[in-house]
Amino acid sequence: MVGVRNCLVVDFIITGNMGAEPEAYGVKRGQVSPFRRTGWFPKDYFQLLNAAHREKLKTDGYFVLEDFFSTNTIRDAWSIYNDFEHAGVNQIGMYMSAYSNDVHYRKQVHNRLWKLLEPELHKVFCEFKPLIFNFVVKHPRPKHSLPLHQDPAFIDEREYSSINIWACMMDVVDNGAVCVIPKTQYVFPPCRTGLTEEAINECSEFLKRYAIPISMKAGDLLVFDSRLIHYSLPNMTDKERVAVVSYIYPEAAPLKMTVPAFDGDENECNVLELELEDLFQSDNFESADRNGLKGRVIDRIQVERVKVSEEQWENYFSSMAVKRTDTASQPESNFQSSTVKGTRFSWNRLIAFLHLLTDWI
Repeated sequence: MVGVRNCLVVDFIITGNMGAEPEAYGVKRGQVSPFRRTGWFPKDYFQLLNAAHREKLKTDGYFVLEDFFSTNTIRDAWSIYNDFEHAGVNQIGMYMSAYSNDVHYRKQVHNRLWKLLEPELHKVFCEFKPLIFNFVVKHPRPKHSLPLHQDPAFIDEREYSSINIWACMMDVVDNGAVCVIPKTQYVFPPCRTGLTEEAINECSEFLKRYAIPISMKAGDLLVFDSRLIHYSLPNMTDKERVAVVSYIYPEAAPLKMTVPAFDGDENECNVLELELEDLFQSDNFESADRNGLKGRVIDRIQVERVKVSEEQWENYFSSMAVKRTDTASQPESNFQSSTVKGTRFSWNRLIAFLHLLTDWI
């Protein structure tokens, strides 16, 4: 029996269409968190071609496609990385190219990676768009793991479901592997903001007992629901770990984001309608937790905080047949602020709202 320490969980009260019954999309009622009091049920992953892949996301929240990218594709990705990133990257913690202040640089990285990877991605995805392709670099630093988190929502998850992709450019074992907590893709409601992170942080060490480290080879592709709770382990080697990350959403889905409404009550959030260019033109993504992210306010929602005990979490995992692993509990440390090619990365601010893209590690 675990303790009954309370953990913070955020519950959104959202008016309007909450979606069809879960069985309409092959999602069982038991997969939807008992912590949620809204009527929301997740939509299917229409951007995935293969029904078996869709089922894996519904049941586990993730899957790995082995040897997905060819040797030539990985070689060309390294070439792009070396053109942009290799020289002058600060050796502190983690670096994400999507956080650069240089709009031209951000676009060049995205455009070149998209052109390279698009043909192979069409073997798995259909009628989809990528948000922003970026490199995620984890430097050798044994005490720096990426904290447990969900990635942000860039679409209205009352109407669509999004997917993250994490492409290995090298073998990943003890150099910063992604750890996932299976079947947690539906535990929180849609339109999440940084407030959701409070719920996870309150009981992160307990939740890590159920995490599974994902060892991968160069060319493997990790595919997971953007809502899946995950983190990454420290890089225990003497070389940087490099991955390509993006956010895959249905072509028909308009970009939307939920952000704190600083002009209103502390429990209010604004829903912004965005264009991809809004993300590129934002000074950098870190400022999105304030007023830096451009977009048109189209809705305002209310949130409330609800307490859930570790015992309730344990009961939920037991009902979903998620077993404890106790293999991924590495010491965790927040990232230090660093400046790389005009990129300022501060985890303490970022975790409050936006771990953009793909969590990635």
